[in-house]
Amino acid sequence: MPLPSNTVFELIGDEEDARACRDISEDACDAQPQSFTLQLLAQLASKCADTLGSSRTVLPWLLSSIAAQTFFVAWLVPIRESLSLIPQLAIAANLRKRPIRKNVYVLGAGLQGLCMLAMPLALLLPTASLSAMAILASLTLFSLARGLCSVASKDVLGKTVAKGRRGRLGGLASSAAGIFTIGFGAFLLLSQGKTSLTLLVGMLCTAGALWLASALFYWRVPERPGATEGGASALESALNSAALLKTDKDLRAFVIARTLLIGTAYAIPFLVVMVFTNAEGSSRALAFVMLAEGLAAMTSGVIWGIYSDRASHKVLATSGLLTAATLLTVLLAPEDMMTAFGGLAGAIAIYVAAIAHQGTRLGRKTYVVDLANGDNRAAYVAISNTVIGVFVFLGGTLGWIAQHFGNDGVLGLLLGMTLLGAALSLRLKPVQA
Repeated sequence: MPLPSNTVFELIGDEEDARACRDISEDACDAQPQSFTLQLLAQLASKCADTLGSSRTVLPWLLSSIAAQTFFVAWLVPIRESLSLIPQLAIAANLRKRPIRKNVYVLGAGLQGLCMLAMPLALLLPTASLSAMAILASLTLFSLARGLCSVASKDVLGKTVAKGRRGRLGGLASSAAGIFTIGFGAFLLLSQGKTSLTLLVGMLCTAGALWLASALFYWRVPERPGATEGGASALESALNSAALLKTDKDLRAFVIARTLLIGTAYAIPFLVVMVFTNAEGSSRALAFVMLAEGLAAMTSGVIWGIYSDRASHKVLATSGLLTAATLLTVLLAPEDMMTAFGGLAGAIAIYVAAIAHQGTRLGRKTYVVDLANGDNRAAYVAISNTVIGVFVFLGGTLGWIAQHFGNDGVLGLLLGMTLLGAALSLRLKPVQA
């Protein structure tokens, strides 16, 4: 009787046997079905947890529900996005010294679960400001722990899953998590009321449990010991890795294109702001946002994943063009379009933008893993993520632009960024066979 992992692996496999184990060892090839399935389950659990503890939707609602100042809300996304990226050079230096890297992911996922569980406890503090500061502190540790998972997961993926299957693993996880998001969004839509504090607390507790489950799944991945030669101090590794941007033209071109394509991520919250500003009923607005993002993940994840395994640089270009087209449509449309039909028109725009962002995420993850090899993969991931982390933190200036030039000014800037990012992505070195 076949093992469940073999069954899952066979269902998604369409590669010829001769190509089934490209870029991994023979031992890793034998264990590939189990590795693929366990990493799929770990990614699915983490993505569902991200939905329930989102810094773009759930945490702002939580802080608003306790009447915390807007100052605290403004720091949620910069902390969440940037602090998981900036320390990755140091993380990669330490990772290289370890023959087994999955334990770094297990540690990171466990810490993220504990941080999610700590956030509801922060609500017990006597004032809203103290509660908000405690939540931001938990989010800071959460984001740093996420950096551990980011570097380790890509390194383990490159060691245990063959080239040609990595993109679809992420795509399957994204699509399955999208189904979960749709179901939860439908629940909110049917509730027809304000989002209660009890519901938000329940969401965060469930997110914490899912992160702990992700750690457990990953702990069981049958990773073989890898090379540890070339390990260095964090500072030395950081300098060496940073030097890659000067000496490796392919990596440098990828980092520049990826930096411009962060516009696909920033576009979504600014589109959400346009819907939230005029839409009636906070619960209904939140439901539309979650449904749009869930549908985008479900309908595009697998497609983007398969496309990424064939030409990930073209996925990046396509997603940039798709974002630019969405922003151009919004800018040219009447001002009240985003709230037409009870907010449905705005949800459609968010849906298309979310599809594009899914493509950017899957495309850039697959590209950097396939561009690198076993000796430099962790360094490639770390340097690209660190550079992006700095620019994401600087993204807080978009609030200043919105204040002085309005949302249209921000969307126009993002439109230009994504167009240029798409053009540069087309010129990237193809890395798929």
